[in-house]
Amino acid sequence: MKDSVSKEDNTKSKAQLKAERRAIQEAQRAAKAASKGTDKPKVTQTPNAAPNAPNTLPNQDTGMNEQKTISSMDEKACIGVVQSQNNRLDYSSLKIAEVPKSRTQESCRVHLFKHLDQPDKRCRGSFLSAIVEFRRGSIYLAGDEIVDRTVNLIRSGECVCIFGYSSLVARVLERAWKSPCNTSVNQVDANVDFLADKMKTCFVNTKSDPSNKTANRVFSVLVVDSRPKFEGRQMLTRLLKAGIPCEYTHIGALPSVANKISLVILGAHALLSNGYVLGRMGSAQVANIAASISHAPTIVCAETYKFWERAHSDAFEYNELGDPDDIWRGPRGTSPDYKKGIPGFGPTGLPDRIESSTTDLSEWRSNYSLRLLHLEYDVLPPTLVTAVVTEKGTLPTTSVPVVLRVKQASITNV
Repeated sequence: MKDSVSKEDNTKSKAQLKAERRAIQEAQRAAKAASKGTDKPKVTQTPNAAPNAPNTLPNQDTGMNEQKTISSMDEKACIGVVQSQNNRLDYSSLKIAEVPKSRTQESCRVHLFKHLDQPDKRCRGSFLSAIVEFRRGSIYLAGDEIVDRTVNLIRSGECVCIFGYSSLVARVLERAWKSPCNTSVNQVDANVDFLADKMKTCFVNTKSDPSNKTANRVFSVLVVDSRPKFEGRQMLTRLLKAGIPCEYTHIGALPSVANKISLVILGAHALLSNGYVLGRMGSAQVANIAASISHAPTIVCAETYKFWERAHSDAFEYNELGDPDDIWRGPRGTSPDYKKGIPGFGPTGLPDRIESSTTDLSEWRSNYSLRLLHLEYDVLPPTLVTAVVTEKGTLPTTSVPVVLRVKQASITNV
């Protein structure tokens, strides 16, 4: 029995000695790895470990090393950089934060020109060139074509009625006044005498020479204006500089002088798909009075870019509200003291004996029984519009949907 016990003690002491030697070797390897800056190995079992510990530790180290290798490979594949375990930078969180942000920006981006296969930074020049081309083709060149077409509709001896201010209508009248007429020389002289007697104005060197076969048109212009903007004053000043005989009246006095009108030319802010014309407030009244009293045709000058697919038949369905104070103050609203007036518009015209409390509406907001309504635009029905002059030609108001359909087809085919 004693011999067997001594043998077991000797075998046990050898295992312990072997474990101690293994621990010392692992410590030496760890010191060398630390001095070289490489990864530190995992801590193994202490010298007082059980005999079966050396068989289990290598398997655990191998599994953990395999997991580290797989995770590092995943990180390298996702991030694209080589990282060490001692000096590791966590790029994965940054990468995850960047991906949803870029996707959100991509989904919120508006692609205006899908046919331009260029990056966004280089699309800026193409975008600006497209804007310049649109202004040149759809506004300037289209306006020149409309002016050339409308001039042929003005005959010598006519009284043209206009309302407010429109740069396109002003160009038409200036071109018509300078362009030669198609009538004979004797007819031109008769028209000059007729207009001179009718308007009681003196024309200097306006009678044509019988030898001059390129006599200019002779016509008059009735400028109709209304409050509160008084845009007709700008039109009147421009026409007088061109030497065109004009007559200026308020829209309230139009029925008294409407019998002399032979042609009405109006501008437009938009042409709707149902044939209605969106213009300055008061345009429908001018066209209605001219059509009912003098039976004069109404011509609307507008570019095709003003054609709108929207449709409404009254001014309350879609409109723009102006400053309500302009209704009772008028143009004096731009001066510090509205009672004194401003240069170019004259005084208020109110007698001193009238108390200011009866005419001053500066406190109208405190009066709950009073409401001021200032609408900017008016709607002309298609029954009052004879024709619409565009760069495509002289068209009826019912052709707006056709023009919109053709333009949409041309855009999609690009």
